[in-house]
Amino acid sequence: MTTDRIEALRAWLDEKECAEPEELEAMRKAFEAGVHRAAIDALWFCGIFKVPPPIWLVDALCDQFVMDTKQNRQDAIRRKRWGAVLRAKIGGLSWVKSYEAAHEALKGTDARGEPATMKDAYQDVQRDMRTGNRVKHLYRPWSVEE
Repeated sequence: MTTDRIEALRAWLDEKECAEPEELEAMRKAFEAGVHRAAIDALWFCGIFKVPPPIWLVDALCDQFVMDTKQNRQDAIRRKRWGAVLRAKIGGLSWVKSYEAAHEALKGTDARGEPATMKDAYQDVQRDMRTGNRVKHLYRPWSVEE
C-alpha cells in the first residue's frame, strides 16, 4: 500500500471519528463470525494507527500461519512423491512398477510411503495441475528433507 493510500485511509477513518478499541472489537466479532478477512483488516488498522495488535489478532494470525505451514509441508511431500513416480514412469516402467519404484526411492525420507500412497500423491498432484491449483506445486518454500 502506498503512502498516499495510507494517508487517504487515515483521513477517511478520522472523518468517521474512528475509536480504536471499538473498531478492533467490531473486527474481532466479524472474525469470530467467520469473516476471516477481518483479521487482515485489523492488522492494517493496528499498523496505520500504530497500536499493538490485540491478543485475539496475534492468535488468529499465528493459527493461520501454522495451518498454512502444515499444508505447505504436505504439498511438498506430495510433490516429491509425484516426482519420483513421474521419473519412474518416464523411465519406461508400468504404473504399478512406477509406484513401487517411488516407494523404494523415497525410503528413509520424509516422503516415504507405500506404493498406494505414491499413487494417491501422484493423482492428487495431477488433479491439482489440471484444475488450476498448480501454484502450490510450483512454489517451494523449503525442501522436504528439512
